[in-house]
Amino acid sequence: MNIYAIYINSTQKNNNFIVIAEGFSWIAALLSIFWALYHKMWLIVAIAVIANIIVTAINIEELKFIFKIVLILGFGFFASDIRENYLKRNNYRLEDIIIANSRIEAELKFLKRSMLA
Repeated sequence: MNIYAIYINSTQKNNNFIVIAEGFSWIAALLSIFWALYHKMWLIVAIAVIANIIVTAINIEELKFIFKIVLILGFGFFASDIRENYLKRNNYRLEDIIIANSRIEAELKFLKRSMLA
């Protein structure tokens, strides 16, 4: 069972919702900058690119290796937190927390709950 957070933008009339899985994200860990680009998190992309440029300019192999490991683990462990903070800054609010086996099951549970309310 996984934990999913449901976010809704109350300023939009169509009430689209976003489902975010809690826990380690392999996609964010392995494709960190592309993951941030996909989710339109420009500040995160800029920080990661600038940090990469600085570490590359220093040209110390051990530092490059440590930085890449920290970047992989940081994005992997904190991807859901980074995305949740980004959504909160863009007028999204936490609507529900659901425990489900998959993202689709979490969406179905949320829709069922919202129809009953």
